[in-house]
Amino acid sequence: MTVVLCFKGACFAGGLHDFLDSWPIDSGTTRRILLENHKSSIFHRGFLAQAGQGRLFEMPELDQRFVALAGDLPFGFMKMYLAGDWGRLGSRLFVEDRISGHLFFGGNQTWGVSARWRRQTLGDQSEEPTIHFGLLWETKFKVQEVHGRFSVVWPLNSWAANPGDGRRETIFNLTLVESNLALAMVVDRHAEGHPLLGIHLLLPFDGGVGLEFRADPSTGGLGPGLSFVRGSLMVRSSHLIHPHLGVTHRLMLVVGRFGGEG
Repeated sequence: MTVVLCFKGACFAGGLHDFLDSWPIDSGTTRRILLENHKSSIFHRGFLAQAGQGRLFEMPELDQRFVALAGDLPFGFMKMYLAGDWGRLGSRLFVEDRISGHLFFGGNQTWGVSARWRRQTLGDQSEEPTIHFGLLWETKFKVQEVHGRFSVVWPLNSWAANPGDGRRETIFNLTLVESNLALAMVVDRHAEGHPLLGIHLLLPFDGGVGLEFRADPSTGGLGPGLSFVRGSLMVRSSHLIHPHLGVTHRLMLVVGRFGGEG
């Protein structure tokens, strides 16, 4: 069994505002599970390019777009990892833009910084952009046959600064990985201060196909997803169902080395 532990003081999570909240189990780990080689280099990040599109509650006014790049970079004797993404939610009357960046240094002991820029536009009025920062620390370990990763983010200014706006901070993420099962449990701190527990389940099948299930109490949505791998390409889908507002659909394409072929 492989156990991935992640504790985060603030991961800049935003419920349905953040595209990747549909998949707490990251794309690199998912691909290795589907190809049954997740034990070979589970914590080697490699290179990833991700692009996706979604629609919140089947509303054309709440279309969502997302692009992300991440990869290892040479930096003398020290390992360096850089990740960045851009996301847009909405069109016409309401638009929210986000740009995030993360920089890590080190190997088994990793330090880094994180930043997010955010701006909302309502009609022809744009609010003043906000920038949020965090300090990152991560350690990797192995106990007998158990591999682990533990990471912490210290927020320098809180993302969930306005109670009642529906945003939250991820404070805890526990991912358990076996050859035939992966489960992520995510504890978020809602903007109003109370904790919320969400889950993400991945069941791999032959042929590089995996069935997924996500429950996110922060947004009141739950539903299935599907991931499959073909060569260097992986496709992931998510369908979060809200009992009153409808279904949120997301589709993402992932290309890269996915942390090594193993």
